[in-house]
Amino acid sequence: MNKLNNELFRRLFKLFNEKPDVVKEHQVELLSKTIYKNNDIAFYKLLSQYLDYDFDYDKIIIHENPKDYLFNHYYLNIKTNDKKLLDYSIKNEIYKPYELLVHDELEDIGEVLPRLSYFDKPFKYLALYKDNKMISKVSPQEINAMKKDIDEAKGNVLVIGLGLGYFPYMVSLKDDVNHIDVIEEDINVINIFNKVLFKQFQNKNKINILEGNIKSSQLELDKYDYIYVNSYNNFSQAIDVYNLFNDNDKCKKLKNIHFYLLKSIKFLK
Repeated sequence: MNKLNNELFRRLFKLFNEKPDVVKEHQVELLSKTIYKNNDIAFYKLLSQYLDYDFDYDKIIIHENPKDYLFNHYYLNIKTNDKKLLDYSIKNEIYKPYELLVHDELEDIGEVLPRLSYFDKPFKYLALYKDNKMISKVSPQEINAMKKDIDEAKGNVLVIGLGLGYFPYMVSLKDDVNHIDVIEEDINVINIFNKVLFKQFQNKNKINILEGNIKSSQLELDKYDYIYVNSYNNFSQAIDVYNLFNDNDKCKKLKNIHFYLLKSIKFLK
């Protein structure tokens, strides 16, 4: 396994936390018209200038095509106006043109690098907030990083972490998935999900949502054909949860347990 490019990762992490929309549409268009004659190159030049770091554009940056997501079943069928319940809210957010976002997992391409992307037009997505802090979203990163696990899930499925219900929704559409238990420790996440989104799920009869966590529940884990852990929203939380499961004797014995962002977790550990 090659090493993570720590310097690039550090600079990108800082940019994501402080100002992911630092590259503006008018800047890209001006630079493209006057110098580069290409919006992608103009975006790369501006981004590398803000990062004060030169990198291989083709290895890292993807120009997103909205059609890759707008025909996704969740995007097509699950819609809502902004809703609030206590300190929790579901909102329609928008990626601005040329706002930097995460496309997928980290990739080992000679060195371990992030896979980043941008849209050149505004792109809407759903997000879940607690106390005005985003705790879940359905964005290109989630859609791309979960695709393999959605394809592989079958039989009786356990999902740990509800969020906006993207994973259980997608696997509920599969003929080879019989039943899905979702365990979520935050009752308010369950309540706002049930009130706003769950009624739109075509196959909600396959899905059973339980309050609790893997430690306190009485679930018989060995009865599930596929277990998917999705109870975190960033790389740091992911590593903590992964370590927690690997320190649990009961969980360590399971052969069918899978983690959201597993490839990235292994690179970052």
